[in-house]
Amino acid sequence: MEQTTYISVSSLPFGEDILNVLNAIESSNADFLHLDIMDGSLTQKSTYMADKIKKINSSTTLFLDVHLMINEPLPLLNSFIESGANIITIHYEAFKNKKDLLTAIKLIKTKCLVGLAITPKTKISEITQFMNFVDLILVMSVEIGEYGQKFIEKTLVKIKNLRQIYSGLIEVDGGINLENKQKILLAGANILVVGGSFLSAKNKQNFISQMKSD
Repeated sequence: MEQTTYISVSSLPFGEDILNVLNAIESSNADFLHLDIMDGSLTQKSTYMADKIKKINSSTTLFLDVHLMINEPLPLLNSFIESGANIITIHYEAFKNKKDLLTAIKLIKTKCLVGLAITPKTKISEITQFMNFVDLILVMSVEIGEYGQKFIEKTLVKIKNLRQIYSGLIEVDGGINLENKQKILLAGANILVVGGSFLSAKNKQNFISQMKSD
């Protein structure tokens, strides 16, 4: 199956300085800006929230790929929907009541593309009932909340198994670089999130070009 590869640059390595590097990310020809949003409930770290996304949206033409690492985010969703996000991805693990998860998916889908994220410990079988409702599934290939971790190799089997039963977009996030990107794509991924590898690249435009090439 021929597929388009999209590269999404993670905001996590840049922290609060994200507004200052938007031009560099834009000029790299990355497809999306992956905004990692944390409030300390699902992860140890905290970042900015919807008000900062509004500022980012007004300062860039980048497609905003918003990844909410927030426990029970339903009360906050409208603020993110109105922030200028193009995709909002929520975590399966963030909802104690899975009826609330379905409510959240349907709410996001009124104005944005909607994604469902799973951590390394969550099995594909746990999310099959939600697959028809989402535009993408984000498979975490590291533990959430920290950049610079090594790609978990068994994620490849997870991606392959997911691709066998899911025809939508598969996004993979964590430890992705030029050395492992090809096997991740061959497993069935469409969107690759790059953080530390993008940050350390001397020529960012060349790096994105190489990430997209066969």
